Amino acid sequence: MQWPVQVVGATGSTNADLVAAVRRGEGGPRVLAARRQDAGRGRLDRGWSSPDGASVAVSWLWRPARPQRDRTWLPMVVGLGVVDAVRALGLRSVALKWPNDVVVPAGPRSDGEQGATTGLRKLAGVLVEVATAPDGTAHVVAGVGLNVGQQSDDLPVPSATSLLLATGRDPGFDAALDALVVHVGRRLDDWGSGAARDAALREDYRTACTTPGRVVHVRTPGGSVDGTAEDVDDDGCLVVVTDDGTRHRLSAGDVEHVR
Repeated sequence: MQWPVQVVGATGSTNADLVAAVRRGEGGPRVLAARRQDAGRGRLDRGWSSPDGASVAVSWLWRPARPQRDRTWLPMVVGLGVVDAVRALGLRSVALKWPNDVVVPAGPRSDGEQGATTGLRKLAGVLVEVATAPDGTAHVVAGVGLNVGQQSDDLPVPSATSLLLATGRDPGFDAALDALVVHVGRRLDDWGSGAARDAALREDYRTACTTPGRVVHVRTPGGSVDGTAEDVDDDGCLVVVTDDGTRHRLSAGDVEHVR
């Protein structure tokens, strides 16, 4: 698939802009990137803003040919593409925390640090949304926020990091955007090619995901679950086994790696 790219100087949210475009009857495929984003959103409606040129806010818009039941893996497929891009930019230690937080190793969290995961720092986030056109057709908007050149004081929380902090080198906005467009686009093309590629995508995701095998605390819409993450199943659910042996299949949640 060809992904035409538009870059703007600043916007509130690249995802919101593309969702609005779909509702006006505009289609894709297309990519919208911003050098500065002031009102982005992450999962669970967390804010995500980015200073001018120091990070990449980018969103993909397309109308998927695959049915809705096949889209549960899309957020993880996008996260896997971000991992590919970051590795291409020279950071080999990057991984995924279920479902699609892009993380890198770091020292243990400090006392009083909230929302962090022991030994990991968040480098990028992913948000996938469905937008409905006036004719009733469903389109997908997939957004990525990647921290590129921020110093520690530029980051909103101590549990975040940037490519500059993780590698000592700032690749720059253009190189980071190019890598994301290539590698996320490639993973989306793999997913879009149909079920023939699904097994390979799932295996690549499980290899990149650092959550299975960890003791975790998961906040879900229905309450919290504490236990050991056993696997990510074929539906993309995180399987957590609690101390009493109960297995929970979690389709959504905010995961903290306890150890």
